[in-house]
Amino acid sequence: MTKTKKAEDAVWTFADFEPGSPLGTIALALDAGRRSSWDQVYGDSVGPAGSVVPQGLTVALMMDAYVKVIQPRPPGNVHAMQTLSFTRRTPAWGDLLQFDFSVGGKELKRERRWITFLVSARTGSELVMTGEIRAIWAA
Repeated sequence: MTKTKKAEDAVWTFADFEPGSPLGTIALALDAGRRSSWDQVYGDSVGPAGSVVPQGLTVALMMDAYVKVIQPRPPGNVHAMQTLSFTRRTPAWGDLLQFDFSVGGKELKRERRWITFLVSARTGSELVMTGEIRAIWAA
């Protein structure tokens, strides 16, 4: 995993975010452990190893990646909205998903600090998903 701040650094503040700057990259595996966790919630609802994973799992992995890459965060942030666009490439069990995060923009609006994060997900060189996460930042 790569990122621009370290866990021992002070929490990310609104002033730290520069539109256009990368925030980090992380790879998460669609492995047996993740499959077991998914099955505990949804039952045996997916096919065998090598078959495509549910789109919801890609979204869950994206949020896991977001939480791990953009650290340390101040308490009290609000995940206000997200917009995702999926390609025809659907990840399969056993794939490694790489998530890249950057700052899409920031604005002060009615005394709230809005940050737009851009995210993309790939398996190898193939794009799986792109999106935006909009957050009201607490600090």
